[in-house]
Parts: sequence; structure tokens; C-alpha cells
Amino acid sequence: MARLTDKQWSEIKAKYQMGDAIRAIAREYGIQHGTIQARIKKENWTQEIATKVTNIKKNIEEISQLAKDAEMPIIEQRLHAEINEKLAIMKSLHELAKDGLSFSGQVMKKAKQEHASGAISSREASGIINQLGLSPSNIAKIAGIDTLDTTNSADNQKLIEVNIVD
Repeated sequence: MARLTDKQWSEIKAKYQMGDAIRAIAREYGIQHGTIQARIKKENWTQEIATKVTNIKKNIEEISQLAKDAEMPIIEQRLHAEINEKLAIMKSLHELAKDGLSFSGQVMKKAKQEHASGAISSREASGIINQLGLSPSNIAKIAGIDTLDTTNSADNQKLIEVNIVD
């Protein structure tokens, strides 16, 4: 194995710094790769490509963080909009359930009146209410509400208490 000149070592260092593989350089110059590795360690050579890759990684991390920071207000706005939309839907369903409860009570009241006047039997009145599925509990189930606030309407409260019995 021939001893390398300073010029050859400069070439080897330049190739290494540009990112060439140590084994490929060693084959080109007819030396062991361990010889190059020893020189790299002794003289603390660095590859520019490694430095560039490290810098690129840092830049990517910084850009990613900036993107995340920029997206957070957008994500928060979307979450707020979605939450507000769901709240509006829940309020709407609650109002519909109240309206349905009021209608249910009106049907029950009318059925009781018709039964009281003898126009329909108790069975017929109950059948009307059951066929329409207008019991307060059914309306609450349909609306997905455990309990309905009916304290605002005295009429609703009275209508709910209507029972059809002989």
C-alpha cells in the first residue's frame, strides 16, 4: 500500500465532505477504509452534506412549528363553529320537542273531550294517541331528551296530566 500525498489527502477530504462514501473513496485510492476513518476522526472532518441535512431538518422543524402555530387559530375557529352549530341543533331539537309535547297534549285533550261527550270510546281515544305516538315520553325519546322542561307552560303541564281511562 502506497503512502498518500498531501494533495491526495486533500482530495479524499474534499470527496468525503461532499458526501462520497468512505468505502468508495478507499477503493479509488487503493487504501483501507479504516485508514480514512482514522484520519476523519483524528482531524475531525465533517461532511457538508451532513451539516446541510441537519440544517434542513432544523428548517423543517421550524417551518412545521410555524405552520402549527398558524393553524391553531384556524382549528380553534373550526371547533368553536362546530360546537356552536351542535348547540344550535340541540336547542332546535329541544324547541321541537316542546312543540311536539304541546301538540301531544292538545291531541290528548281533544281525545278526552270527545270521549267525555261520548263521541268516541276510551279505547278509541287511547288508540288515536298510541297510533300517532304522541305520548310525552315518546316525543322526548324521539328528540333524544331525557326530560323536557314544561314548567314554562301551564297548559302543557295540564295537558300532560290528561289520562284516558274509563
